[in-house]
Amino acid sequence: MEQSHMRCNFQFSNLYCGPGTINYYDIIIIGSLRDDLSNIETLLKKESVRQALGVVDIVCVFRSRSICQCFLMDWMKTLEVGIPRLHDGGIKLLSIWLNS
Repeated sequence: MEQSHMRCNFQFSNLYCGPGTINYYDIIIIGSLRDDLSNIETLLKKESVRQALGVVDIVCVFRSRSICQCFLMDWMKTLEVGIPRLHDGGIKLLSIWLNS
């Protein structure tokens, strides 16, 4: 699994980590990876959303390199296997999405 991830992600990693990095989500934009996340940030700072997610006491940090590294290998996992278990476990956000 790790080897396949390294092969598949190699080019993207080079773009992200190289000198004068570019945003590989939109190759037209050259420079910073600072996309406009203000709408998402506003949503995630709402008290009702924080309560629904169960993160009232947790500070939301965007563009955290350490969090990105923790999820790095998740890109190559089949996540659909665990979705029913998460849904049955009462993940509210997931339940709302699945029932819409």
